[in-house]
Formats: sequence, C-alpha cells, structure tokens
Amino acid sequence: MGWPEPLGSIGIDRRLALLDGIRPLQGTAVLDIGCGNGSYTERLAEGFDRVVGVEVERARIDEFSERIEGRPDRQRFELRVESAEALSDPDGNFDAVVAIETLEHVVDAEAAAAEVFRVLRPGGAFHVTVPNRGFPFETHSFMIRGRERRSKWYPFVPWVKPLHRRISTARNYRPRDLQALLGGVGFSEVDTTFLMPPLERWGPGRYLRRPIDALAATPARHLGVSVVAVFERPA
Repeated sequence: MGWPEPLGSIGIDRRLALLDGIRPLQGTAVLDIGCGNGSYTERLAEGFDRVVGVEVERARIDEFSERIEGRPDRQRFELRVESAEALSDPDGNFDAVVAIETLEHVVDAEAAAAEVFRVLRPGGAFHVTVPNRGFPFETHSFMIRGRERRSKWYPFVPWVKPLHRRISTARNYRPRDLQALLGGVGFSEVDTTFLMPPLERWGPGRYLRRPIDALAATPARHLGVSVVAVFERPA
C-alpha cells in the first residue's frame, strides 16, 4: 500500500483545495475511502456533520481512532476496516465520497467505482485523486526480480505503460483513464485538473516550489504528480 500523508502536510492542503475548488467539500455525510491514518479525513470533518472512514489496514484505523479519541466531536466519526469493493453502507447514503490516492491500490477498480456510485445520493459528488501517468517519477515502489525497490532511481517508467504495469506496486492514470473507469458505471465528469508536486519531502524542493507552482497555469500542468477530479452521480 502507499505511505500515509503526514498530518499538516502541504500535499493535504493542496489536494483538498483543488477538490474543493471544483466542487465544495460540504454536506451532511461524507465517506473517505482508504482513509489510512486519517490525515485527510479529519480535514474533511470541517465541512460535514457525519464522517465515515474505511481502510483495509487495521493498524492504520487503530492509529486514527486512538488519535481522535479525545475529540469532543468523536461521535461524528465512524471508522471501519472495509474494502472499497464491498461497502456495508446502504444505497444513496452520502452527499460526497472521497478517494485520495486510493483507487490505484484497490484490487478491482471497476467494482470500487460501482460501489462509490451506489452509496452516493443522486446529485452527490465523488472527489478523487490518483497518480498521474504524465508525471515522470513513480511515487510508489517497484518490484524488480522479486525485490521491492525505490522507484526514484528509475525515471520515466510511468510513461511506458506495459513496463509500469508489470513492475509497479500501484496503478497510474491519465484523465481519460479515470473518465472511462467512472463513466463506465454512470458518473458524469464535473472537472479535472492536476496537482503540481509540492516537493515537501525533499529538502531543496522548497526553493523550486514557486517556479513549479507557476507551471500549473501552463500546459505543463499535465506533468503534475496527481490527477485531481470530481465526478457526479446524475440526479
């Protein structure tokens, strides 16, 4: 699986800001799929009355649950060990579903997409980010000759789809791939954009952040680290 985003990171702020800019993250109930340690889920709670987080790794759910145990609004959170392909919620239960850097990990992406569609109310929104195939560096690990290796030493592999599919531990997507996946179960696209790499895990990156951010207003945004999109279940 992926590595949880550190609490308070720039990546959290930027992904949520881009998603909220496409369609506001607010309503009565939200489901966070692949919530991990809750670094995004707690922020989502600012715009919703009820927050559900599901995650397949028990250790991460336990970490999340322990961290928020003392919150005065703890009852607003429901946390479950559960897969995206088999959600236990009734149909039309949520105003919004969020999957941030999660779809690339699920075993059956089509089944997960269908489940998201099912649990959203008509008119509800699916806010999603996934690794961008246009980004020249894989953000997950590679399996090479039976050994897991750090992908940063193998640039441009994401651009070679057959090779990437064979050795990467996670999928990547072009916007059209996401459109095909979600359109196939009935979603309509609201809008799609890209996240430029925040470079917060690389010390010298802070000096490059401003010029790289400026690329978001140019065609070079297609080289961003993530595809950021909102899709709607038609009313």
